[in-house]
Amino acid sequence: MNARKNLLKNAKLAMQEEFNKNVFAVQEKIKEQQQEENPNEVLIAQLIEEESKLNEEYYSRRSHNKKAKVQRTCERENSQIKKVDYTALNEYRASAKKQKTQQVGPDWLYEGALVTLRNKTTVMIITQIHNDQAEVFVDGHSRFFRTKSLRPADWLNEEE
Repeated sequence: MNARKNLLKNAKLAMQEEFNKNVFAVQEKIKEQQQEENPNEVLIAQLIEEESKLNEEYYSRRSHNKKAKVQRTCERENSQIKKVDYTALNEYRASAKKQKTQQVGPDWLYEGALVTLRNKTTVMIITQIHNDQAEVFVDGHSRFFRTKSLRPADWLNEEE
């Protein structure tokens, strides 16, 4: 909508400039005829009539007439249209999605494994793994944690 509004505004300004140029040219001709030693009254009357017709035509137009007379430029036809190969685009998106998703990390990170949070001693069990999130069962509630913050529960026993 904004592009159309700007296009109509530019067209209106172009029409106004053309009108001003035409009226100014007629007024100059009238001044030249009046400044001559023997002014041609018939020609001056014709020029004044021409000027009044230009004014009447310009000011009597309605907005829908102005919109109908807009001459569009061929800017879009001259611009190069980019053609997209959708099969290649879909392949690229699929490969990018594979690279973007984090692979489920270490071997110990699987459903049913006992884990703890980093620097905590509460033991939890993994119920589901979603990309970089793991759903764990703690104290009768299901909670989600980042897989990077989880540690295997058996490492607590190894240190002792």
